Amino acid sequence: MIDVSADEPAVPAGPVVPAIVSPAARASAALFGGLAVFQVGLAAGLPWGVAAWGGAHPGHLPTGFRLASAASAVVWAAIAVELAAPRLTRPEHQGHQGHRGRRGHRGRRRLLTVLTAVMVLAAVMNAASPSPVERAIWTPFALVQILLLWAARRREGTA
Repeated sequence: MIDVSADEPAVPAGPVVPAIVSPAARASAALFGGLAVFQVGLAAGLPWGVAAWGGAHPGHLPTGFRLASAASAVVWAAIAVELAAPRLTRPEHQGHQGHRGRRGHRGRRRLLTVLTAVMVLAAVMNAASPSPVERAIWTPFALVQILLLWAARRREGTA
């Protein structure tokens, strides 16, 4: 069987193997997983409102914010899974250093770049939050994520 796509030469299809996931990506995935759990707690009605959504609703969040937290939990959990799970690629696409194949590799770098940009925005927004609890928790969280995501982008781009 021959694999033919618009931006790659014809390559015989081979077995699929997992590509590497950097330790930084795994750490970032764990943090995003923790964020998802926090959002689930908010959606379930735990009294953590002072640490979320600008701290405007100390205690339990109103229904609209709880629904937004539930949706947010799904997004952050999906991101955590995507970061932690290696893509499956064919060995002939990996090269001698374990690359993911051209499209998979570029897509992974784009994801890491976009997430880094989102965390830059999150750091700025949380640093400007009127909630001291939110500033104390989520600004450092975002800054650590920026470092981890950028390190993952660099590592997975060369590994």
